[in-house]
Amino acid sequence: MEKNVYAAELLDAYRPLLTEKQADIMSLYYEEDLSLSEIKEHYGITRQAVLDNIKRAEKQLERFEAGLGLVKLIAKHRRAADEIRNLLEKVEPETAHKIEIQLRKMED
Repeated sequence: MEKNVYAAELLDAYRPLLTEKQADIMSLYYEEDLSLSEIKEHYGITRQAVLDNIKRAEKQLERFEAGLGLVKLIAKHRRAADEIRNLLEKVEPETAHKIEIQLRKMED
């Protein structure tokens, strides 16, 4: 998985466990695709401070995932839901529709 995508998934799963500043900087960098210089200007800190914040937050997110495994579990559930959708093609339409509704509820 591409590092940026993985970091964004970690951020989605564990954002509440980071400080507000760490979460904001990570969001600007990984989700808004701002450069270190742009983030530096936004916060009025050095480019190195931005990079240090990102690296520290990345390490925290990786520790959270190693201990809790939420991103891995979410990916597993997505794969299972996709497989169920593939199997639904072989089921009568009315039943398939009801199952699809339940799958959507699980994903929300």
